[in-house]
Amino acid sequence: HRPGQHVDVRLTAEDGYQAQRSYSLAAPAEEERVVLTVEELPEDPTDEALHHVRIKAKRCRYAAEAVAPAVGKRARAFAKAIAAVQDVLGDHQDAVVAEQWLRDVSSSTIGREVFVAGQLATLERVEIESTRAAWGKVWQAASKKKLRQWL
Repeated sequence: HRPGQHVDVRLTAEDGYQAQRSYSLAAPAEEERVVLTVEELPEDPTDEALHHVRIKAKRCRYAAEAVAPAVGKRARAFAKAIAAVQDVLGDHQDAVVAEQWLRDVSSSTIGREVFVAGQLATLERVEIESTRAAWGKVWQAASKKKLRQWL
């Protein structure tokens, strides 16, 4: 499939219900936009930038999954690889939000709650660092040219 083509996807449920959807391949693939986003990142991207990449990866994955019935296993393999990026960056974002919430809570509490919130925030910081280290590897695997040849 090439830009400019249209793909009709027809799905049939077990009860016989059929749905059909048409997709235009005229626009650049979402994946290309994700590549540009990642290529533009500094060596140590902000948490917000990584969250933006996650959002783009999610859109890219959904687009690949939508055309997978017409394109086949190459689109499914690509969607699976992009899902790994989305999962790691989702875990990262969850940890970022949790850490900030714990820090906010600890500033308005006293006693043992402060200690517990601090300990939990430290665990979230470990998760943030772990996912920061992992996301580049899953991105490298997902951005291999062989996974994108069908685009």
